[in-house]
Amino acid sequence: MDRAVSRLVGAGIVNGYDANYFGPADPLTRAQAAKIVSLAAGLEVRPPEEYRPTFRDVSLARDVYGNALSYPLAFVEAAAAAGLVVGRTGGEEGPLFDPEAPVTRVQLAQMVARMVRNLGGDSPYAPEAAGAPTPLLVDVPLVDVPAHATEDVALVARLGLMMGYAGGRFDPYAEAQRGHVALVINRYLDWAATAGLR
Repeated sequence: MDRAVSRLVGAGIVNGYDANYFGPADPLTRAQAAKIVSLAAGLEVRPPEEYRPTFRDVSLARDVYGNALSYPLAFVEAAAAAGLVVGRTGGEEGPLFDPEAPVTRVQLAQMVARMVRNLGGDSPYAPEAAGAPTPLLVDVPLVDVPAHATEDVALVARLGLMMGYAGGRFDPYAEAQRGHVALVINRYLDWAATAGLR
């Protein structure tokens, strides 16, 4: 895990709380996850004022010092525009993103699967064709994955980007820990490089 964290810190994809502490067992918010996948996917992130708000709970407002009031707004908007993140129905007032809610394992799997698809790695599995390492988990049924996420979880599992647990469990609604997210994103970067897709 230390190697993955060091690599992502060096690439400017993740930050620690300070120079000496990353907090690998801590949860990650959905907004922080949006920032990480935006940077890992190499998205162009424009200044906040250049975006039209997608989610009513992700503010474009700035404080008197010019700082965005909703961190990291521009990354959420960039990830949404690229189809990497989605929100939930928020009624007539517009969709919600829940930026401060912890990102779950299934949400992380969906974000990573969307990054893979955006690079053209969904069908056929491009990394396999390009000689990528054999995934650690291949065609192992995961019994607790919700129906709306089965294809995404199957994709990231088949590519070895995320793993399940004993007994065919994925534990989809568990909070994704910072260290685990770093490992998953590190695997994604390795996969993309090996597949020649990035």
